[in-house]
Amino acid sequence: MKINKLELRAFGKFHDRSVELQDGLNVLYAPNETGKSTLAGFIRYMLYGFPKNERSSASNPLTTAQRFKPWQGGEVGGSMTVTADGRRATVVREGAKTVRLYDALTMTEIPLMREPGEEFYGLSLETFESTAFFGQSTLANVNMDQLEDKLKNMVTGGDEKVSYEKAREALNKAKNKIAGRVGALPTLRQESAELALRIERGEQDRAALRELAQACESLNARLAKAKEDAAAQEEILMRERARIEKAFAGQKQDLQKQIAAAMDVRLQAQRRLGAMDRRRLDELNGAAQRLLALRDVLGPISQPDKPRMPIWLLIVGILMLVSGVGSAFLVEMPWPLLAASGVIPMAIYGVLASGRKTEYEQRMQAYEREQLRHEEAARLHQGLAAVFGEQPDYTAAISACYDDMATVAEQQTEIGTLQAKLAAMDVDRFCRADADYGAAQHQKEQLSALMRQMEMELAQKKTRLEERNRQVGAIDEWESLFSEKQERIAVLEQELAAYELAMAALDDAHMEMTHLYAPMLADRMADFFSTTTGDTERRVAVDVGGKVRVEEKDVPHSLHYYSVGTADAVYVSLRLALIDMLYARQKPTLVFDDSFANFDEGRAAEMLKLLGKLSQKTQVLYFTCRDPEPMLKGIAHHNVIL
Repeated sequence: MKINKLELRAFGKFHDRSVELQDGLNVLYAPNETGKSTLAGFIRYMLYGFPKNERSSASNPLTTAQRFKPWQGGEVGGSMTVTADGRRATVVREGAKTVRLYDALTMTEIPLMREPGEEFYGLSLETFESTAFFGQSTLANVNMDQLEDKLKNMVTGGDEKVSYEKAREALNKAKNKIAGRVGALPTLRQESAELALRIERGEQDRAALRELAQACESLNARLAKAKEDAAAQEEILMRERARIEKAFAGQKQDLQKQIAAAMDVRLQAQRRLGAMDRRRLDELNGAAQRLLALRDVLGPISQPDKPRMPIWLLIVGILMLVSGVGSAFLVEMPWPLLAASGVIPMAIYGVLASGRKTEYEQRMQAYEREQLRHEEAARLHQGLAAVFGEQPDYTAAISACYDDMATVAEQQTEIGTLQAKLAAMDVDRFCRADADYGAAQHQKEQLSALMRQMEMELAQKKTRLEERNRQVGAIDEWESLFSEKQERIAVLEQELAAYELAMAALDDAHMEMTHLYAPMLADRMADFFSTTTGDTERRVAVDVGGKVRVEEKDVPHSLHYYSVGTADAVYVSLRLALIDMLYARQKPTLVFDDSFANFDEGRAAEMLKLLGKLSQKTQVLYFTCRDPEPMLKGIAHHNVIL
């Protein structure tokens, strides 16, 4: 299979981006943070979607879906055109779940029963990631012990995440849950034995059940007789109470009538007063007294007329003054004398006008004082009329209100006295009643104590009877439960046999994988290792336990003896060998995302030569942040610009 074109509608930092790919080796060279790993992740997303049930953790704070969330917002999506089995097809994904496959020429939809990668290769996402997809810094955070476990899992199972030891350990745990010391099977057998013992004891309890039932019946009869005696005693008490109540009823009724009459008088006085209190009434009384005082001194008033001024004197003076001044310019006359004669009438006018004005102002002040008294009297009359209505003399109405207040106070005192007498009468009644039927009450209490004792004894016997009844009645339930547990035991014994059979089959399969499949895989892995490292002195081998070793002069050594670059070469060689064996129907596109970070330049050059050879059989995508051109001389490849 080969990938022809990638259309990234929205994926991580890419938006409406198209990438064309060719046959053979495609080299995608670009600096860090330009989207190489995002593009590699898009290929995995188009083939398999996002990993199912992935959760964030302290070591992996972002899930794959969160890591590739579009920077512009919205959902991820895009398409990928591939050629598989001689047929061009287009994979379209929208979001995390929606995926469709179309014929690239006719655009007719091709039914999908599983993920496109599973349709093309017949392998799961986990196997794809363990073989054809070489992620960025594959071994950067993996120690040698973890690497050896991965290699062993791949040799013995084809998947670095699937371990024979862990699978056998899981089967053994499941087996122990059934047959272990605290497993389900021993527990069920113990519970079955306890049920059998309960059933046996329940049969013995049937005889004692009849005697206990007879004792309960006898105690019930005694309790019924005691209740009859208590009812008779209660009737005596009721008659005595009725006699005492009748003796006090007449006196109590008279007191209640007196209280009602006093309350009625108080209520009538309160109704006449309304919401008026003593302070308000005193204010109204003061207003009424002030109104009477004002009425005694007030009479009719009229506004004084303005005084009439001798304007003619002012005019004559002005004319004489003007004539005297003018004659000084026309003829020789004693004009000062004429002018002085004009000032005299003006002075007379001023004296007369000032006197009349002063008299008018005094009369106006007297008028304004009388007007204020009239307004005060009208205001007081209006306020009193709003409370008592129009009346010639408000002092009589106010006096009546003072009388009503006194009546309310007197009747309240009378009501309190009568109520105290009524309360004292009730106390006296109870005291006398106590003396009259005290003996009967004492007898009733003794009878009640006896009844409580019998009821407690009866309750205890009923509890024992119910317990025995449950024990006897539960025999059928116990027998049914015993049968169910026996059936469950049979089922668990079958499951136990199945787990034992599965463990035996797993051991056989592991032995077969180790002895048949592992040697073939080791041979292919050794060829790739020699090509990758250019080293013919060392050879990769697999021991009987499925562990990968490096042999030097026929002496096997653990990967701990070698550098990370050598261990990485072993890991890559094993994955390429697995691709040869697992992808028999159709070789996948190989994706290398900066996977040779642990290689020196010489080994990286050898690795690129190997990729050149592999690209003759399948498409290879090589993502790198280091300029590979010096190492690609003589190797056919296509540069893809991001």
